[in-house]
Amino acid sequence: MILLICILGLIAGALALEPGAVTITLCCVAGACGGGWILYGFISRALPVRLTWMLASTLLIGYCGFTLFNEIFSVLAGQGVLTDIDVATDWVAYALMLVMLACVVLLAAGFAEPPLITERHVVAMSWRQERFLWVCMALLAISFLHGNVTLGGAVAEAGSNKLDIFGSVVSDVSHIVAPLVTIGILQSSGRRRLRFVALGLLTLLAQLTGGRRSMITLLPVLCIAGALLSGRQWGLNRQMSGAWKVFLGLASVAVFVFASVFFFGLREAAQQMGAGSRPIGELLENAAATTFRSPAEVVAELGENTTDRTAYEVRYLSWLGRGGNTPSPLLGQDFLLGLKMAVPDKIYSLVGANKDAARDIGTEEGLANEHFGLPDSDDANSILTGGIIDFGLAGVLVYPLFVCFLTRLLLRLAAGVLNIEGQIVLILSAMTAFMAVEVEVGDYLLELRNMAILGVVWGIVYGLPKLGARRHEAPGYRPEFAGD
Repeated sequence: MILLICILGLIAGALALEPGAVTITLCCVAGACGGGWILYGFISRALPVRLTWMLASTLLIGYCGFTLFNEIFSVLAGQGVLTDIDVATDWVAYALMLVMLACVVLLAAGFAEPPLITERHVVAMSWRQERFLWVCMALLAISFLHGNVTLGGAVAEAGSNKLDIFGSVVSDVSHIVAPLVTIGILQSSGRRRLRFVALGLLTLLAQLTGGRRSMITLLPVLCIAGALLSGRQWGLNRQMSGAWKVFLGLASVAVFVFASVFFFGLREAAQQMGAGSRPIGELLENAAATTFRSPAEVVAELGENTTDRTAYEVRYLSWLGRGGNTPSPLLGQDFLLGLKMAVPDKIYSLVGANKDAARDIGTEEGLANEHFGLPDSDDANSILTGGIIDFGLAGVLVYPLFVCFLTRLLLRLAAGVLNIEGQIVLILSAMTAFMAVEVEVGDYLLELRNMAILGVVWGIVYGLPKLGARRHEAPGYRPEFAGD
């Protein structure tokens, strides 16, 4: 890890001294490989899982990996290296320098952070946990049927930017079901394993509506959960043959590609139906009659969209940074907006207020773009864009550490209230949030709120008595791992 810190530091210096296309390309290669190496270290147990290191990996893959992907496709299309990004080369170099510096700070701070997952978190998947998963799936089904959650996640109420809190929480819950199901499949056998497999298939169908970003976030968390929390001695290490590693890699790519095509077909169908959010069933019916009848066209349009979308990550940070000539920051207004949006409306009503003013602004772009002289558009946010909006270079370095600190603080408080199974639920929720590439500052605050609600839901469901005969399990029971 120290070597990676030094490499990233040297790259930051090279970008500052020689902000050319060659330096940018080498930076992207090194950054993407560094981010991938961190994830590989988590899954193979070579590195302890820490939120700071996980966020650094996400930033490196999101900015360097996506930019490299864009460069490769631009060259294959016979265009220039940075053509699709459509930003001055020195601005791109400055933005990537900020990424390198932020990751250096995160990686260095990680040595002071205790591991997120330890041996005490490896416990048997109890019937209470399995019941919690079925309750989650039932809530998700209700939210899909009623339109609280649809294509892309939770939806706002009609005619406003008011996000349905039930849909918001359930949408987050759906992300932790899959890793818990993975643990259950690895631990169980017989009929119980079949139940977990059924849960897994239902979860996969639900995740397909989340699109590419959802699958990119989910797959690493699944691997980490299976390797570190199941108790099974498997992982991407020397005990696994090369053939199995290739198979897992190809299977992951296949699932990701299928999810991307499926989501994009649904989105195209939704656009053809006009403005407004619709239940997922209505979207599926329309897609089956339109876009899914021409899968080749969907794939072609998806390729164009992906090439353009991968340029968004570094583009928005480059626009905000302007090669170091950043306008005066907003001094915490972005963080305050996220905080206001995370507070439920019921809390506002208790003091005779509302958050309509914050809701009218809605997004980070709605707050910052006019101030920074940028067009009113949907851009790719991250904790770094929030940091530079609020406090410039200092915000880029401090905001990633700050969200890590807040999340670890919540997990520390939860450890004093929840049992170990409940703590695992919140840990998986935090990991999913930190693996997300394109998020605003407010999204982290919203995730903290939802994690607190999720802890309450877990406590309620866990405390319900079991209907029928109860299996008595000794404290600290560690199965090998038996089914029914």
